[in-house]
Amino acid sequence: MKKNKILIAVFMVLLFISACAPKDETPEPDNGTPDVNEPDTPDVDEPDTSDETPSDDESSNYYHKDFVVKLTAGDVFDTFLADHEGVQVKKIELSLKRGGYVYEIEGFDQNQEYEAEYDANTGDLIELETDNLDQDNREILKNDLEEIKPFLDKSFDDAGEGYYLDEWTLKHKDGVKIIEVEVENEEKHEIEYKYNVETGELLEKDQ
Repeated sequence: MKKNKILIAVFMVLLFISACAPKDETPEPDNGTPDVNEPDTPDVDEPDTSDETPSDDESSNYYHKDFVVKLTAGDVFDTFLADHEGVQVKKIELSLKRGGYVYEIEGFDQNQEYEAEYDANTGDLIELETDNLDQDNREILKNDLEEIKPFLDKSFDDAGEGYYLDEWTLKHKDGVKIIEVEVENEEKHEIEYKYNVETGELLEKDQ
């Protein structure tokens, strides 16, 4: 009987120790139920922009609706210099001819001058010519191309609706950097503008 009491006492002590021991904290499995303390975040579908091709040329709305200009003036500038090492650009022009828009770019080095035409849509070289060196050559820099867009804006604001770009030219003339802009409408009415790039002054308007 005494032996049974001792066993019961030992059992009670073990039971007490087991009850007081810290329990292992095992994280509950995630059953997919959202935490009520976390704010709900609605699912928002991201817009599909895979088919959108942004244009680098902000003047695209000035082009004739039947023709495409994929190359910027900067693209042509880089291509021309890559093809003619050591050459400096003295003139760049975009005009509507040959059934589409064409870039014409002229440059020079110490020996001769170069004149190249590129398809403004495909970038293909259309024609390349060389000529004797002109002594009065002044360089057009790539950052000068940033001047083109503001003068196109001014020309089209003045011309009004219904006109498209027939031609612009950036060059030096009589020591002055100028840009010439020619616009035309479907009735073949032309307006020509000439600006001093440095001052922004309208030098001439012919219509």
